[in-house]
Amino acid sequence: MSQRLRQAATILALLLLGSAVGAQELLWEARAGFRDFGPIAVVDGVVVSGPPNGDRGLVGIDAASGRILWRAKGQVASGPAGDGRHVYAAVRVDQLVHRVIALDAKTGKQLWAAEGERWGGASRVHVSDGRVFVVGLDGKARAFDADTGKLLWTFTYSPGKGYCPTDIASADGRVYFGGGESAHPRSQGVNLWALDAATGQEVWHYALKPERYSRIGECVQAPAVAKGIVALTGSNLILGLDAASGQVLWQQAVLGVVDGFERRRPLSAPHIADGRVYAIYEEGLAGWDLATGARVLSFDGRFPPAERIRHIESADGRLYFTANFEQPEASRNRQGFLYALDLASGKVAWSHRVNRPSQYSDPDTWPTSEFTLDRDAIYYENFQFLAKLRR
Repeated sequence: MSQRLRQAATILALLLLGSAVGAQELLWEARAGFRDFGPIAVVDGVVVSGPPNGDRGLVGIDAASGRILWRAKGQVASGPAGDGRHVYAAVRVDQLVHRVIALDAKTGKQLWAAEGERWGGASRVHVSDGRVFVVGLDGKARAFDADTGKLLWTFTYSPGKGYCPTDIASADGRVYFGGGESAHPRSQGVNLWALDAATGQEVWHYALKPERYSRIGECVQAPAVAKGIVALTGSNLILGLDAASGQVLWQQAVLGVVDGFERRRPLSAPHIADGRVYAIYEEGLAGWDLATGARVLSFDGRFPPAERIRHIESADGRLYFTANFEQPEASRNRQGFLYALDLASGKVAWSHRVNRPSQYSDPDTWPTSEFTLDRDAIYYENFQFLAKLRR
């Protein structure tokens, strides 16, 4: 069956589901007075986010009611992340200086701050085991004590300007992230880095080179780690690496027929759930066994072409993502809907439209790039609002 026929069959199956694909209960919408929200963290009953553009800073929203509790000044550069009590982020002081901050989740009160030139901005903040990790635009990764803000270590992942850095993953006393240098005669290359979380010492690094011309390594997506395996995507490849040694355990390529030709299909960042790893490409969502790399799921559909808005979350045997199956002829950027895919049946359990009509913007063209799960709810952002949806 051709790719177009498989997509048509998927759409028809969704339509035949009828009441099974119904609207979920929208619990509240919060509007903070700015255009768009960035990454979302839920910390101690407070939903924390902020715009990636402009200087409106972070906002704390009561998770139960949607009421705005506090605001923190500064243009968000990295973050936020939480450890159950506190919120951590990096904000811009000026064009060069970034300030890493810790806030009380309930009040927004600043607990500590540490700043330096281009200390943030490369990816979102990561917090684990009493340490706050930040990948900077200055080509360095740093760790801070979560209670005091003391700088614990600095690791140089790029002697020059930071190039294609990713978000951080952590497990078993190590942190993992991608980044490096662009091509030049003395370039050290682009790598997936594994560091000792306590000391910042390099444990291993790996350069993904899917093509002969990839002399310095391919830019990779943010890694995921579980059960001693790091899942990594770059270009159209997905790999499983031994988390302790960096040895490649398995590798798979994703190809698709586009306009009659077989082409490489770039993959989203991987997501691990229940011993499987999942990734999205423009024409589908695929799953592989984490231990062996054997393909265990193929779900065809229309997904956003932009890798930055291909995001997967999971809970209770379901995968959550944004796409647009209801409007197959719409512009490729109009993903428009949040979906819950039931893994047991391989069918969509429900869909919810995430964009709304607005006097300022055509809702069909406004993407939802950020959402997160917490208990029985999903929090997602769209044009001028952040919403809570019962899942």
